[in-house]
Amino acid sequence: GPMNPGQHPSPMLLDPSRGSKLLGPLSSFWASVRHLLLEGMFPRSCFFCGAGGPTAFPHICQECALTIPFISSAFCLQCGAGFYGIVELGRICGNCLERCPAFRHGRSLFNMQGKIRACIHALKYKGDFYLLHDFAQMACQVPGIIPFLADAVLVPVPMHKRKLRKRGFNQSERIAQALRKVVPGVKIQVLLTRIQDSPSQTSLSREARLKNVKR
Repeated sequence: GPMNPGQHPSPMLLDPSRGSKLLGPLSSFWASVRHLLLEGMFPRSCFFCGAGGPTAFPHICQECALTIPFISSAFCLQCGAGFYGIVELGRICGNCLERCPAFRHGRSLFNMQGKIRACIHALKYKGDFYLLHDFAQMACQVPGIIPFLADAVLVPVPMHKRKLRKRGFNQSERIAQALRKVVPGVKIQVLLTRIQDSPSQTSLSREARLKNVKR
């Protein structure tokens, strides 16, 4: 299908012993070499609008970056969800008050809406790993994110082996690896295993997602 502006194709490796079955993206080293070569041959353009010129992040122009709903000041102290308008400090959102999550403190980089949703989907479903550089730089620029993650142990959300084999990568692990490069003292530990091959949550409602996770 057609590629998004600024997107490079993601070559896949074929396993001769399994016919034409796709194994996944090239190794990180060769993917980096390929990316540098493509950057030299084809000038970088904005992932969202395709325009060239000054960029706020490696693949996002300054104008489009202004539309990203970053969460930098008013947010829930427990889950990190952003508040709108003027709020008092020390607020807990209604969702956390109602559901009482097991964790005490979290941070969110941005609200999952608008143009940034397409960016997330390109990474998750198409393997556009070059966007990891953008997310890492976003984490560096949003106040409080780097201190919050410093010296943390990141535990990637596991995928069932069937889905991992089909997709070829775990986007949670890739994001953790990108953050480790910019956050001091971060470690990554694979501590969880997904046993239940639960249905995809993409098209489910919020209540259905919660039930799906508990299965």
